[in-house]
This record gives sequence, C-alpha cells and structure tokens, in this order.
Amino acid sequence: LEVLGLELLPCPAVVGDQEQLCETVDDTTGGDIWGASVALALAFASNPGLVQDKAVLEVGCGAGLAGLAAAAAGATSVTLTDGVQSTIVGAQRNIAAHSHLEWADRCKTAPLTWGDEAAAINLTHENNVELIIGADVGCYPDSQAALAATLRAAATATTPHATVVLAEEIRWKDVHQWFRDELAKAGFVLVSEHKLSDTNRDTVLLRLELSVPTSGDSTISHD
Repeated sequence: LEVLGLELLPCPAVVGDQEQLCETVDDTTGGDIWGASVALALAFASNPGLVQDKAVLEVGCGAGLAGLAAAAAGATSVTLTDGVQSTIVGAQRNIAAHSHLEWADRCKTAPLTWGDEAAAINLTHENNVELIIGADVGCYPDSQAALAATLRAAATATTPHATVVLAEEIRWKDVHQWFRDELAKAGFVLVSEHKLSDTNRDTVLLRLELSVPTSGDSTISHD
C-alpha cells in the first residue's frame, strides 16, 4: 500500500505461510493497514503542526503508517510500539524501507503491551515524549481499560504531561462511547474533536489531555 509516498509492506503475520508465522501470535490485527491510520497519516501531512518538533510515542503501531507519517511531517523522534512481536518486526521493516529518507533515522520500534504501565513510563522518560498517538486503538472493548491506563501512565511521566491524539473509526457508537468512558476514568479530558474528511468512514480525531478529575467528570461525551 502506498500512502503519501510511503511504501507500506504487510507485517510478517500476514504474509507467506500465515498459519506457521502466526502459530505463537495471539493478535494479528497489526498486520493490516486500517483506515484510521491512513486518515491520521493524512491529517499529519495536511497539518504538520500536530507533530512538528515533538517527540512522539505511537501505541498499537501496526505496520507503522501513522508513526512514519509523523516523522515525515517533522516530529523530532518517533517511537513506534506494539504488543505483538511480529508486528514490531513488520514496523521495523517499514522503517528500513525508507532508510534513504532523512526522517527515517528519527524512527525506532519498541515493545509495549497495554497494561504494562511501568514500561510505558520508561519509554516516555527515555524518549522525552511530548505527544502520544494512536489509530483505531480503542475498537476492542476488552482492551480499552488497559489501553487507557497505559496512556495515562505514559502521559503523566513527563512535565508538562504529554498530549494524546487518537484517530478512531466509529463502527459501533456504544463501543466508541465505552472507550471515551475509559479515557475519562483515566483522567483524560477532550480538548478537541473533528471528523477526518480524508476517509469514507466515520473517523474522528480526538485530542486529549490529562486533568485533575472532579466529581462531575465521568464521561467524555460524544455529540
């Protein structure tokens, strides 16, 4: 797949003998290139100020499209993370495929399993993270709480706290609202939201920051 001149190769989990390659892999969703990651990459290209001159941490990087686009748009560093080893291998391969471009040197990969808050804190400290990004990371209810906790751990590890920017495709409104609820429970407030126009799906860009919770902060509403 080519997006913004970036050549994205499929992750090892979905090429060759899939059964053999995936026999020890619990989650192969990272092998696909999701519409929300394309939309987020296009958002960075059209509005470089979202990532320019920022140290970025991507959660659930998959093939690495959003992270690569962030680097191409001017991020000072991008750490692409995922909890599945074969996905990390694929993302690293996509970084290497662009090694002839100056910004590729600003990209690297690291393992990060959602729920491992200590690892999230360490990655944030090590890379002086200012911005956390993710594409279509809140689509599975079973992982939403662990993801929200991981985002909070990473965001609070720096001063000032890191901002979170997520592109989320709204497939089911109740599932999307559950994710917003988990983010609110973790202490995030919605700073801005808008629909991403460069997609034929219902995808929104959420900008979130941490806030001291009050008794009235229980959900991040969806208008």
